Amino acid sequence: DGTRETVEARYGPRVDYRLFEEHVPYQKNINRCLELMEAPAGLILHDDDMVDPDYAKVMANALGSAPDAGLAICGVRMLHAQYSRHRAIRDRDPRKLVAPWRFWGRDRIVLHGGEFSRMLIDVTARCPYWPSVAIRPEFIRRLGGFDTEMRTLFDYQMWIRAAAEAPVVLLKRTLCTYRFHGTNMTAELQKPRTASFELDVLFMVQQGRKGGFPLAGTPKVRRQLLAKCLVSATREGEASMRERYEEFRLAEYDDAPFEELARLAISEHDKFSLWKATRRKLRRVLGRKSL
Repeated sequence: DGTRETVEARYGPRVDYRLFEEHVPYQKNINRCLELMEAPAGLILHDDDMVDPDYAKVMANALGSAPDAGLAICGVRMLHAQYSRHRAIRDRDPRKLVAPWRFWGRDRIVLHGGEFSRMLIDVTARCPYWPSVAIRPEFIRRLGGFDTEMRTLFDYQMWIRAAAEAPVVLLKRTLCTYRFHGTNMTAELQKPRTASFELDVLFMVQQGRKGGFPLAGTPKVRRQLLAKCLVSATREGEASMRERYEEFRLAEYDDAPFEELARLAISEHDKFSLWKATRRKLRRVLGRKSL
């Protein structure tokens, strides 16, 4: 379709264009791209996302400043679209993940000791979006790449695994744009009719019991994961939560009682709601649409 010629004419030898003749599932294609990465730092950039002109320089410097880090995460603009009409842009700022004072006088901080893994397990919505994550390809390959058995949470699982094995650099700058719309894969797979989110959660729990996902090897973490199957039903009340508890047969995993999982699900929902409410309040006070 002329893509190769266009790329070569515009970028010359700086960009190596590869066309895969064989179609493979999305998850396997991510790993196929991962295998082609030769540079010490890399990015999986989807065709409807964007990065700023200085993204590569800033993110490479961030990883260079922490030689043992496996990931670097910057801020991301959320570009919403509905039937191709762009709506408001807002930022997702990494500084909201930690106490703000940790960034005072700094343009970046480094999280050690699995701190970021625990943050992700605590609240799934903290999972960074693809363009905001720069990786060390060799490090991700050593971890075995992304799990192709998962449907929608394979990036979430990878960031947890990576952050447990190596430090993570958080930058205060926003350097990329993630386009979110009602028909993208993340939105489609997380709809209740597919149950893909819940099935991936149960898969991670099963991995933990078998030793394939070490962080889920303890009952505490496994129950935190199981509770995520109930989070979307917390607003509808106990009856709806109990229905989902029965639907996904959660009692069969670690003999997890409904009361404990419901408490954990409500706690996660409240933490996320508090974060959103705080952001809305700050936006009103500061008069900023991009907070």
